[in-house]
Amino acid sequence: MYWDGQQWHSAPPADQPPRPTPTTPRRRGRPALIAALVVALVVLAGVIGVTGFLLQHRHTSPAPAAQPAQPAPPAQPTSSAVSSAAAPAPRVGAQELAPFLGEWGGGHSGRIEIHPDGSGRWRYPDVSTCPDAPLAGCGVIGTADFMLTSVTDGTAKGRVTASSNPVYASVGGPVTIVQGKSWQGTGVVLAVSIGRMGGWNFCNDTSPHNCAES
Repeated sequence: MYWDGQQWHSAPPADQPPRPTPTTPRRRGRPALIAALVVALVVLAGVIGVTGFLLQHRHTSPAPAAQPAQPAPPAQPTSSAVSSAAAPAPRVGAQELAPFLGEWGGGHSGRIEIHPDGSGRWRYPDVSTCPDAPLAGCGVIGTADFMLTSVTDGTAKGRVTASSNPVYASVGGPVTIVQGKSWQGTGVVLAVSIGRMGGWNFCNDTSPHNCAES
């Protein structure tokens, strides 16, 4: 049936073409809109991410660069070390050493000579080379050089500077020479202590016969 605008008819007239069936209009543009929204969201997320990174980088203070370690200053020697290394051993004057100067004999103890500059030498029979020999030894003469550095109240002191046999006198060992009078009271006698020789008497021309075989 159809309606011709005035009444209903059972069939359409032959000369009138059939009316097209109305169709629902197709919606267009929805996929494009979705794609545009996705792109906008991606761009917005990128902008937010970049902005956050810049803000974080701006507010985060950079760590200070590591400074190279400064080398330690060289150790300075102490004043006592400098003075002991630089200052030479004190020397005594010839006037103070005058009573000790010259050659002195001590019998089997050997002989001692003392010079104006404070240096001296002790010569002795080295019996260590033949312990069963008499006190005169075996003809081997040992030596010990020394340097006197002070004189106080008739006592001269110093150190051994060289030695042929450290058994008798070691280098650096003390030297003590005490000036005294002979038993007659008219001469001078030196009581010498060097290494193993402790307080043995040495005489000169002013004190004959005060030291055995001097």
